[in-house]
Amino acid sequence: MVPFYENKDRDLLCSYGNRLNFAPHLHNHIELVYMLEGETVTYVDGHKAILKKGDIFISFPNQIHQYLSNGPEKYLIFIFSPGILKEMTHIFKNYIPESQVIEDAYKHPCLFTFLSSVTDAYESSHEFRDLQIKGYLFAFFAELLKIMKLKLIKASNLSMLQNILIYCSENYTKDLSLDSISESLHVSKYYVSHLLKEKINLGFSDYVNSLRISEACGHLLYEDKTITEIAYLVGFNTIRTFNRAFIKQMGITPTYFRKNNSYNLDN
Repeated sequence: MVPFYENKDRDLLCSYGNRLNFAPHLHNHIELVYMLEGETVTYVDGHKAILKKGDIFISFPNQIHQYLSNGPEKYLIFIFSPGILKEMTHIFKNYIPESQVIEDAYKHPCLFTFLSSVTDAYESSHEFRDLQIKGYLFAFFAELLKIMKLKLIKASNLSMLQNILIYCSENYTKDLSLDSISESLHVSKYYVSHLLKEKINLGFSDYVNSLRISEACGHLLYEDKTITEIAYLVGFNTIRTFNRAFIKQMGITPTYFRKNNSYNLDN
């Protein structure tokens, strides 16, 4: 799967995938990747690390993170609300990982076993599904915290960059512009443009389009809406603009992506 932004209220998303590539973003969820094959370049709050086969990637809530695919890869990804593990809220609120990559996680086979069990429960429909998911996640973190180093963070206001990214993530399906961000966040639109270019190496339009295209990929893969419907749904004003942005980011047309994707992976 291609990780994509969605504003729906969903406590957990998990899936196998084979193309881990996404622009800098942040959210209130925990994001976790177990790399099964290949490797990907990751950034968290500006820190670079290579995610290789047998490693685990993790970002805590409101950490700015990014993937640059070396493709193809094969991985298992989880994006879930800290609210699932309420008893661990103090950890997710007051600490962040020293490094976003836990190397050689394969040496602790129980970690993959627990994550696979979460996936199995996620795909089931029995009455104890949610209880199973919570139990396996608890067991996973009980083991992970033995080998993962954390560092204490000071409670502070979000940086302007974080505020900008949050605003974009909440409004990219609308008629979003530098002027609207400037007015809403009470900051110069020129400063917004400069900050994005300096910190994440993307212009404003390219960043907003990356969020739109990533969500469009999810709709193309998993829903039967027409391409035109999807284009307007994710925030584009014309199908031509959508097609041009899609090709720029994905290297192929939306039609080709939908017909020739290879996301139905054997686990």
